[in-house]
Amino acid sequence: MGELRETVPLCPDRQATVVVSGLARFKAAVRAITLITYGVSNCMEQEKHISDPKGRKGLTWLALISIGGTIFSMHFGGASMIWPVTWGKMAGRDVLEVYLGVFPTALFLPWVAYYAVARGGSLSTMAKRVGRAFEYLFALPAMLIIGPLFTIPRMSAASWDALSTLFGFSRDNVVSRIVFQLAYYMVAYWFLAKLSDIVDKMSRFLVPFLLVLVFAIIVKGVLDPIGGWAEPSYGNNALSWGFVSGYQTSELLVALAFAGLIMFDLKGRGIQDEGDQLRYLMLTAAIGIGILCLTHLGHMLVGARTGHEFEELRYADLYASVVMRLWGRVGGALFNLGLLLAALTTAIGCNAGVSSYIEELTKGRLSYNAAAVGISAVSMLVSSMGLSRIIQFTAPLFSITYPPSIVLTIGYSLLQPWRSNRHAACIRVAAWTSLILGWVDALLIWFGPVEGNRFLTALITFLNRYIAAVPGGEQGLGWVIPSLVAGLATWIAAGNSSGTAVEKDA
Repeated sequence: MGELRETVPLCPDRQATVVVSGLARFKAAVRAITLITYGVSNCMEQEKHISDPKGRKGLTWLALISIGGTIFSMHFGGASMIWPVTWGKMAGRDVLEVYLGVFPTALFLPWVAYYAVARGGSLSTMAKRVGRAFEYLFALPAMLIIGPLFTIPRMSAASWDALSTLFGFSRDNVVSRIVFQLAYYMVAYWFLAKLSDIVDKMSRFLVPFLLVLVFAIIVKGVLDPIGGWAEPSYGNNALSWGFVSGYQTSELLVALAFAGLIMFDLKGRGIQDEGDQLRYLMLTAAIGIGILCLTHLGHMLVGARTGHEFEELRYADLYASVVMRLWGRVGGALFNLGLLLAALTTAIGCNAGVSSYIEELTKGRLSYNAAAVGISAVSMLVSSMGLSRIIQFTAPLFSITYPPSIVLTIGYSLLQPWRSNRHAACIRVAAWTSLILGWVDALLIWFGPVEGNRFLTALITFLNRYIAAVPGGEQGLGWVIPSLVAGLATWIAAGNSSGTAVEKDA
């Protein structure tokens, strides 16, 4: 860690130089945070259940806060820890307007997704109601993004970068990386091994430390900013740029997976009444996403007040540099430790959600535990291949999966497709429209111009002209109006036909 020198005045005429060990400061900071988090976690382990006069089990506010903190940590540990500082840096003085653009896709819709899952069932169930082909073209790519092809390997790679920086390891040392990854996924599996214990384990061991660390960074950065307002560099429209940037966090996708995990945890706590499950799910999700709203805004404000500093830095490098400037080398060490813990919480939540999906998709032929082990193994291999290649290939998958996720979330929140053919048809057509247009965007990104084939060249030219002509197309929102029109047209054409379209537990 090296040494830090402080000049301490002993009297008006002389000074003494005191050598203070950076490692000692780091240990002291960790000890202080540990004492705080130990007290918080012990409070959360107090009596968790209450009973109403009818004998139904309920949850105390401490239990609700504990679950809500776990929801926050699972969301925060992915892109939500890294992206907001960069958004703030690029937004500059327009930070509040950009935040309003980010809010729907990165914050509000993920909260609504918990409601949609509570009403409509798991992501697999909702996708099946649209059609089996839709599940394979949408839900499977979504789970690959959340799981072994993107989010989980990105988390282990980020953790390795944090640990190597913290202890001065070489990031390119193959043996050290393999040993770390084996240890990382073994620790993750300890949390994953028993699905019913995941939330309790994370709320006791990971969440309190993360919360204290994050708010220390934000408070310091807001009250004592690094510089003035940065110059905006995001493009032309703050709201649309923020809206599309919210895709990159993948929060809506992971919310659709995490919601099932929280529902399972509530049932394990004895909450069996469907109305109580919905109420507690939305309360805990509101707590978790509410904290996420504060950390997003706080980190964006910190990034926006960096002036002309760190002009060439983005994402993890920018965040680490900002924390180093705010808290010194000790702060840099704590940041890397926090990044490791945050990445671990997200990897655990994503693996649990995807493993549960695979168990449901295979109808139990592949167990939850076997799926968790398999996903960990594939994620470790993908991570070792280099994330730059993975990001380059998987980035278009967000264009495929995010629009249908928005349609399903809004549709299942407002309509009841398991009771009405009209509702089911409306969601089905709108979802297919958004998925097809998402695939168009993805294919254009993957293949671009095609030479030597007149048909493909003409087709891609037509699609590019279509995207340019549709309102919002050039901003990545070309699916919105067609999906809305298709859904409304189906609603009108379907008339008032009713009846059970698909069973709710299909």
